[in-house]
Amino acid sequence: MNIGLLARKVYRLLKSGSTHSRDYKNYARYLTETPSTYPTALFNLTIDLELAWSRARKNNGATTTEESLRRGRLARKNLPALLSLLDSYNIPATFALVGHVALDNCSGHSQLPKFHPNWIHGDWYDIDPRLAGGQAESNNDYYGLDLVKEILKRKRHEIASHSFSHVDFSDEFTGADVAAFEIAESKKVIEKLGVPLDTFIFPNNRPAFIDILARNKFTIYRNNRNAKITPDKYGCWQFPIGIWISPNAFGPKEAIKLVKTAIEKQQLVNFWFHLHEFDSEKQLREFFEPVLRFVNQSGQKGLVRPDTMRDIIKAIQ
Repeated sequence: MNIGLLARKVYRLLKSGSTHSRDYKNYARYLTETPSTYPTALFNLTIDLELAWSRARKNNGATTTEESLRRGRLARKNLPALLSLLDSYNIPATFALVGHVALDNCSGHSQLPKFHPNWIHGDWYDIDPRLAGGQAESNNDYYGLDLVKEILKRKRHEIASHSFSHVDFSDEFTGADVAAFEIAESKKVIEKLGVPLDTFIFPNNRPAFIDILARNKFTIYRNNRNAKITPDKYGCWQFPIGIWISPNAFGPKEAIKLVKTAIEKQQLVNFWFHLHEFDSEKQLREFFEPVLRFVNQSGQKGLVRPDTMRDIIKAIQ
């Protein structure tokens, strides 16, 4: 067992009498107690793919550049192992891309707006390689077109937008002009790859400016709560947040238990995560192989339908 997970389980047991985290218990309770709303159990796996654009606000500061680079390099290293597992078990996934990741140089995006929240030094977009003077063709920390092409080779996966540069739309410093740029520019960049784009994943799972989202013809977004999939007042489908996956949050047996509950209750189970949450390809494989194997076997028996966010919406309409 992961040593970090074991330590957390011991701490939880001593503090609350249970080895499960509060988020896990709440999600298990939601799946168990919510009346069945779907004709069959549904399974979604979403990967938020940011590379070094994972910067986010932390109180009155922000994720450091060093930490963002570390995360991005782990994500790049771990993606092939995940794609191999998805291939082996025939599981479609939703990949939520920061728009800049779908580029291989900065000539592919528009002029950046000015955005200077008071909790960072300088402008939010100062890390853009074109502004920082980096070599566009060799900067794998901020460009990931090669990774996106590997995802697209598989055909079965959905590409979603995770904004253009991971701006938190609900931050008090984020205005409509920045939100509009982030939404429209991500759509422009990703659709240049010739893929349909319907789904939006808000950074930090904090939806805002839904009216702008709808005007840009996005029709699905991941909400910040768990509830039945329903359209909002703008006609956009609200996908439940599900539960965040991390080897330090819970293990594969517990993940499978959630899928079993969803099958029993004919519910949607939604797992989402970042590739940088796994310290190595080995750790990622050890976590996901038993989970994806179980989903595949259950799917072959007609007990659960693994699918992308877009195709789940199509199935329930």
